[in-house]
Amino acid sequence: MMGESGGVSVNGRAFSINKSGVLAPKWLMEEGSQVIAEASSESLLTRAMVIFSGADRYVLSASSAFGREFELAGKNAQVRYTPSHMFTRRAVMSGQCERAELAVFGFWLAALSWKRSQNNSASSSSN
Repeated sequence: MMGESGGVSVNGRAFSINKSGVLAPKWLMEEGSQVIAEASSESLLTRAMVIFSGADRYVLSASSAFGREFELAGKNAQVRYTPSHMFTRRAVMSGQCERAELAVFGFWLAALSWKRSQNNSASSSSN
């Protein structure tokens, strides 16, 4: 099962992703001790996150209010994350992003949202 912290490898480079905070959670993508990107929820009312990498700002947001598809937009980035279908954990990442690690970080955050939604659905159906 995927947790909210972990690690990824992109083009032979190892990155850790760590969550901190409860009421205002934040995720850091680090390479060694260097922070590559930082993400936080834009609002409690929307499925959107703001990602900062240095001075660059990116937004990861749901494509629609009820769909599962997410989009990452920002400097030299336009990436779409689409689940293959509702009964699989497979997804397709398409578009362009100058920095592959940011596209992967966006995917991590989108997959986290899908996992939370699945857990919430399972909890509500068991009550």
